[in-house]
Amino acid sequence: MELKIEEVISKVMNDKTFLEGTFEGGKNYFPKDFRAAIKHKLAIVLNYYLITSDTQTNYSFEDILSRFQVLLKNTNEVELRKIIKDGYLTHSFNGSSKEYMQKYGFDYMTKSNEQELNEINKKRERLDYLSRKYGENYYIKEARKIR
Repeated sequence: MELKIEEVISKVMNDKTFLEGTFEGGKNYFPKDFRAAIKHKLAIVLNYYLITSDTQTNYSFEDILSRFQVLLKNTNEVELRKIIKDGYLTHSFNGSSKEYMQKYGFDYMTKSNEQELNEINKKRERLDYLSRKYGENYYIKEARKIR
């Protein structure tokens, strides 16, 4: 049975051994901001799987990094834009945050201004209300099990 790309990413990102290996590397490997280093490494992993649609999940981080570097060397900017434009959309974030993610990236909460943060919080309050009234979203329940 062949896995869908979102199943592959979920499997890889929930593999404790893989994640522990991803965060190793010594103090010389990480820049001063440890969180930035983690985001950078996770971005490489996510980009690799989204760009290649690879269904193998038994790579170490070093394997993925090496493959990703080769991929970037052999893929021109136009091809990468096409992949991103025509690529996969996943349920890995709440669509109500899409405009902020497009503007600031995945760390939009740290980059948003006060007015935007207020708008985000109002949306979250409304979504929480709907969850209480009509039931919780399947993906939220699954994320809680994983944590």
